[in-house]
Formats: sequence, structure tokens, C-alpha cells
Amino acid sequence: MVMKGNTEKLAKNNRVTAIIPTYNNPEQSMACIVSLIESGFTFHHGKIVVVNNGDGQLQYPDSITLNVNKNLGWERALMVGLSECD
Repeated sequence: MVMKGNTEKLAKNNRVTAIIPTYNNPEQSMACIVSLIESGFTFHHGKIVVVNNGDGQLQYPDSITLNVNKNLGWERALMVGLSECD
């Protein structure tokens, strides 16, 4: 989580990828994205990757959405999200 006040240091030194695994749960995923943005996280700091394990085709603003169309489980969804890291 990026805390307000630390964002300048983070932007100068590192890039972060926030990975949000989900299973057809757009409300909870969107709440995570909103929380990150409200804390000061921007694309200058890194990126937000949502991995949808369900069969729906979800799309979110300000993020990369990967719809894998099968239930990979938590850990494998994180691994799929890691493939989007720089």
C-alpha cells in the first residue's frame, strides 16, 4: 500500500505493480482500485493489474484487466499478474 507523503520517494526510486486477484467480483475489485487511487497511487508509481479467475469479461478503469476464464486460485492468479510486471 502506498501511503500519502511517501509517493514522491516511491516515484523517484521504484515502480510498483498492485495485483488484485478476483473471481467475478467487480464491486470488491473496484473498491481496491479506488482505495489505491485515493491513497495517491498513480501510473507514475506503477500499475494496477486485476486478474479475474471467473468466466466473465470484466474491465476496470485505470488498470490492466486479465480475464483468464478459469479458476486458477489465489497463488496462480498472482503469478499471472506477475507476468505484467516490469
